[in-house]
Amino acid sequence: MILLASTMDGLDLSRSRVMVAAVQSLAFYCFPLLTGLLLHVMRQRDHDSYLLRRQHERGETARSLHDTIGNDLAT
Repeated sequence: MILLASTMDGLDLSRSRVMVAAVQSLAFYCFPLLTGLLLHVMRQRDHDSYLLRRQHERGETARSLHDTIGNDLAT
């Protein structure tokens, strides 16, 4: 596609090769960066979900203990 655009715009072939090489190198360096960022976001989301589940479990345990101890003391 760049080659077609270069012939239409009057660009020479060597300049279009430089543009292709620039796009390829940009993709080569950006892909690992974006992949790493995506993995980081996914790991952070999983960790946050884990912490939320633990907080919910602790709340359930605290309520259960409160109810059990309260009933035992009342009788």
